[in-house]
Amino acid sequence: MSSESPAEAVVAIRNAIDQLDDHLLSVLAERYTLARAIGRIKAEHGYRGPDPAREAEIIGRLAEEGTLRGDHVAEIWGAIFSVSHRLQATDRGE
Repeated sequence: MSSESPAEAVVAIRNAIDQLDDHLLSVLAERYTLARAIGRIKAEHGYRGPDPAREAEIIGRLAEEGTLRGDHVAEIWGAIFSVSHRLQATDRGE
């Protein structure tokens, strides 16, 4: 039996979540840096806007892993893609 109280357990779990959130933020910032680089290359060569086929491919690949439900993966990555689209549009001056 654990000597940790429920309140202490909650605090410990929240601390672990905070650490993961910090890591996620760092990884997302790196992803957005790469997405902006792709956006610049696309703009230089006349490509415009998102690539829905690529986004569907990413969501499908991640959903197949089975770690999260497919609709959850689609919702999370949909938000990630939305931010990428806005950053790329801002970089294009839109």
